[in-house]
Amino acid sequence: MASSAILKVTFAIFLAAVVCGFSTAVWYGSVFGTLASSEEEQIAPEERPERANDPKDINKKTRQARVNDDLKQLQGAWVLAFLQWSGDDIGLKPQDVTTDAKCILTITGNKAVRARIKPSLKYERFFRIDPTTTPKSIDWSETPDFKEGEADYSIYELDADTLKIMEGGRKPEFRPKEMKVTFRYEKGNDPNLRMIEYWKRVK
Repeated sequence: MASSAILKVTFAIFLAAVVCGFSTAVWYGSVFGTLASSEEEQIAPEERPERANDPKDINKKTRQARVNDDLKQLQGAWVLAFLQWSGDDIGLKPQDVTTDAKCILTITGNKAVRARIKPSLKYERFFRIDPTTTPKSIDWSETPDFKEGEADYSIYELDADTLKIMEGGRKPEFRPKEMKVTFRYEKGNDPNLRMIEYWKRVK
């Protein structure tokens, strides 16, 4: 009986030591982990190579690089070569590109001026693009603020010397889902009139 009691006491002491040891290890890990984290926070971001490739930062950099690339290609003068709209005839409609009736789109920075000599036409708008969306998005506004209710949400395609633009509406949900026009009587057709502008670079 005495030996049995001694064994039980010994086992209890051993178990307590194991539990205490585990708790102590956890406590030490917590303390040192906090200290390590605090020391890391004191390191300047540029000195943390393991955080330099943060996915969010990469996405922002990639998006901005693509914006800059498309924006650079958009600069200059474009002439309206074709129109295509939804309805009974969705074929390309050639536009005047030689006389004073031609329509010219001149892009400088983030401003676009659409002008024509006869009949006289000229108006300027600000624009912003996001080539990382599908389709690529372009918004228009008479002011650089792009306030809700004042901006037009549209899409574009840029391929070398051809620029296609399809304008949407004054709400983000009115932005076209694809660069396509359909016959008016097709099932499921968008009830709104859609039109695609085909611009050719002026060389």
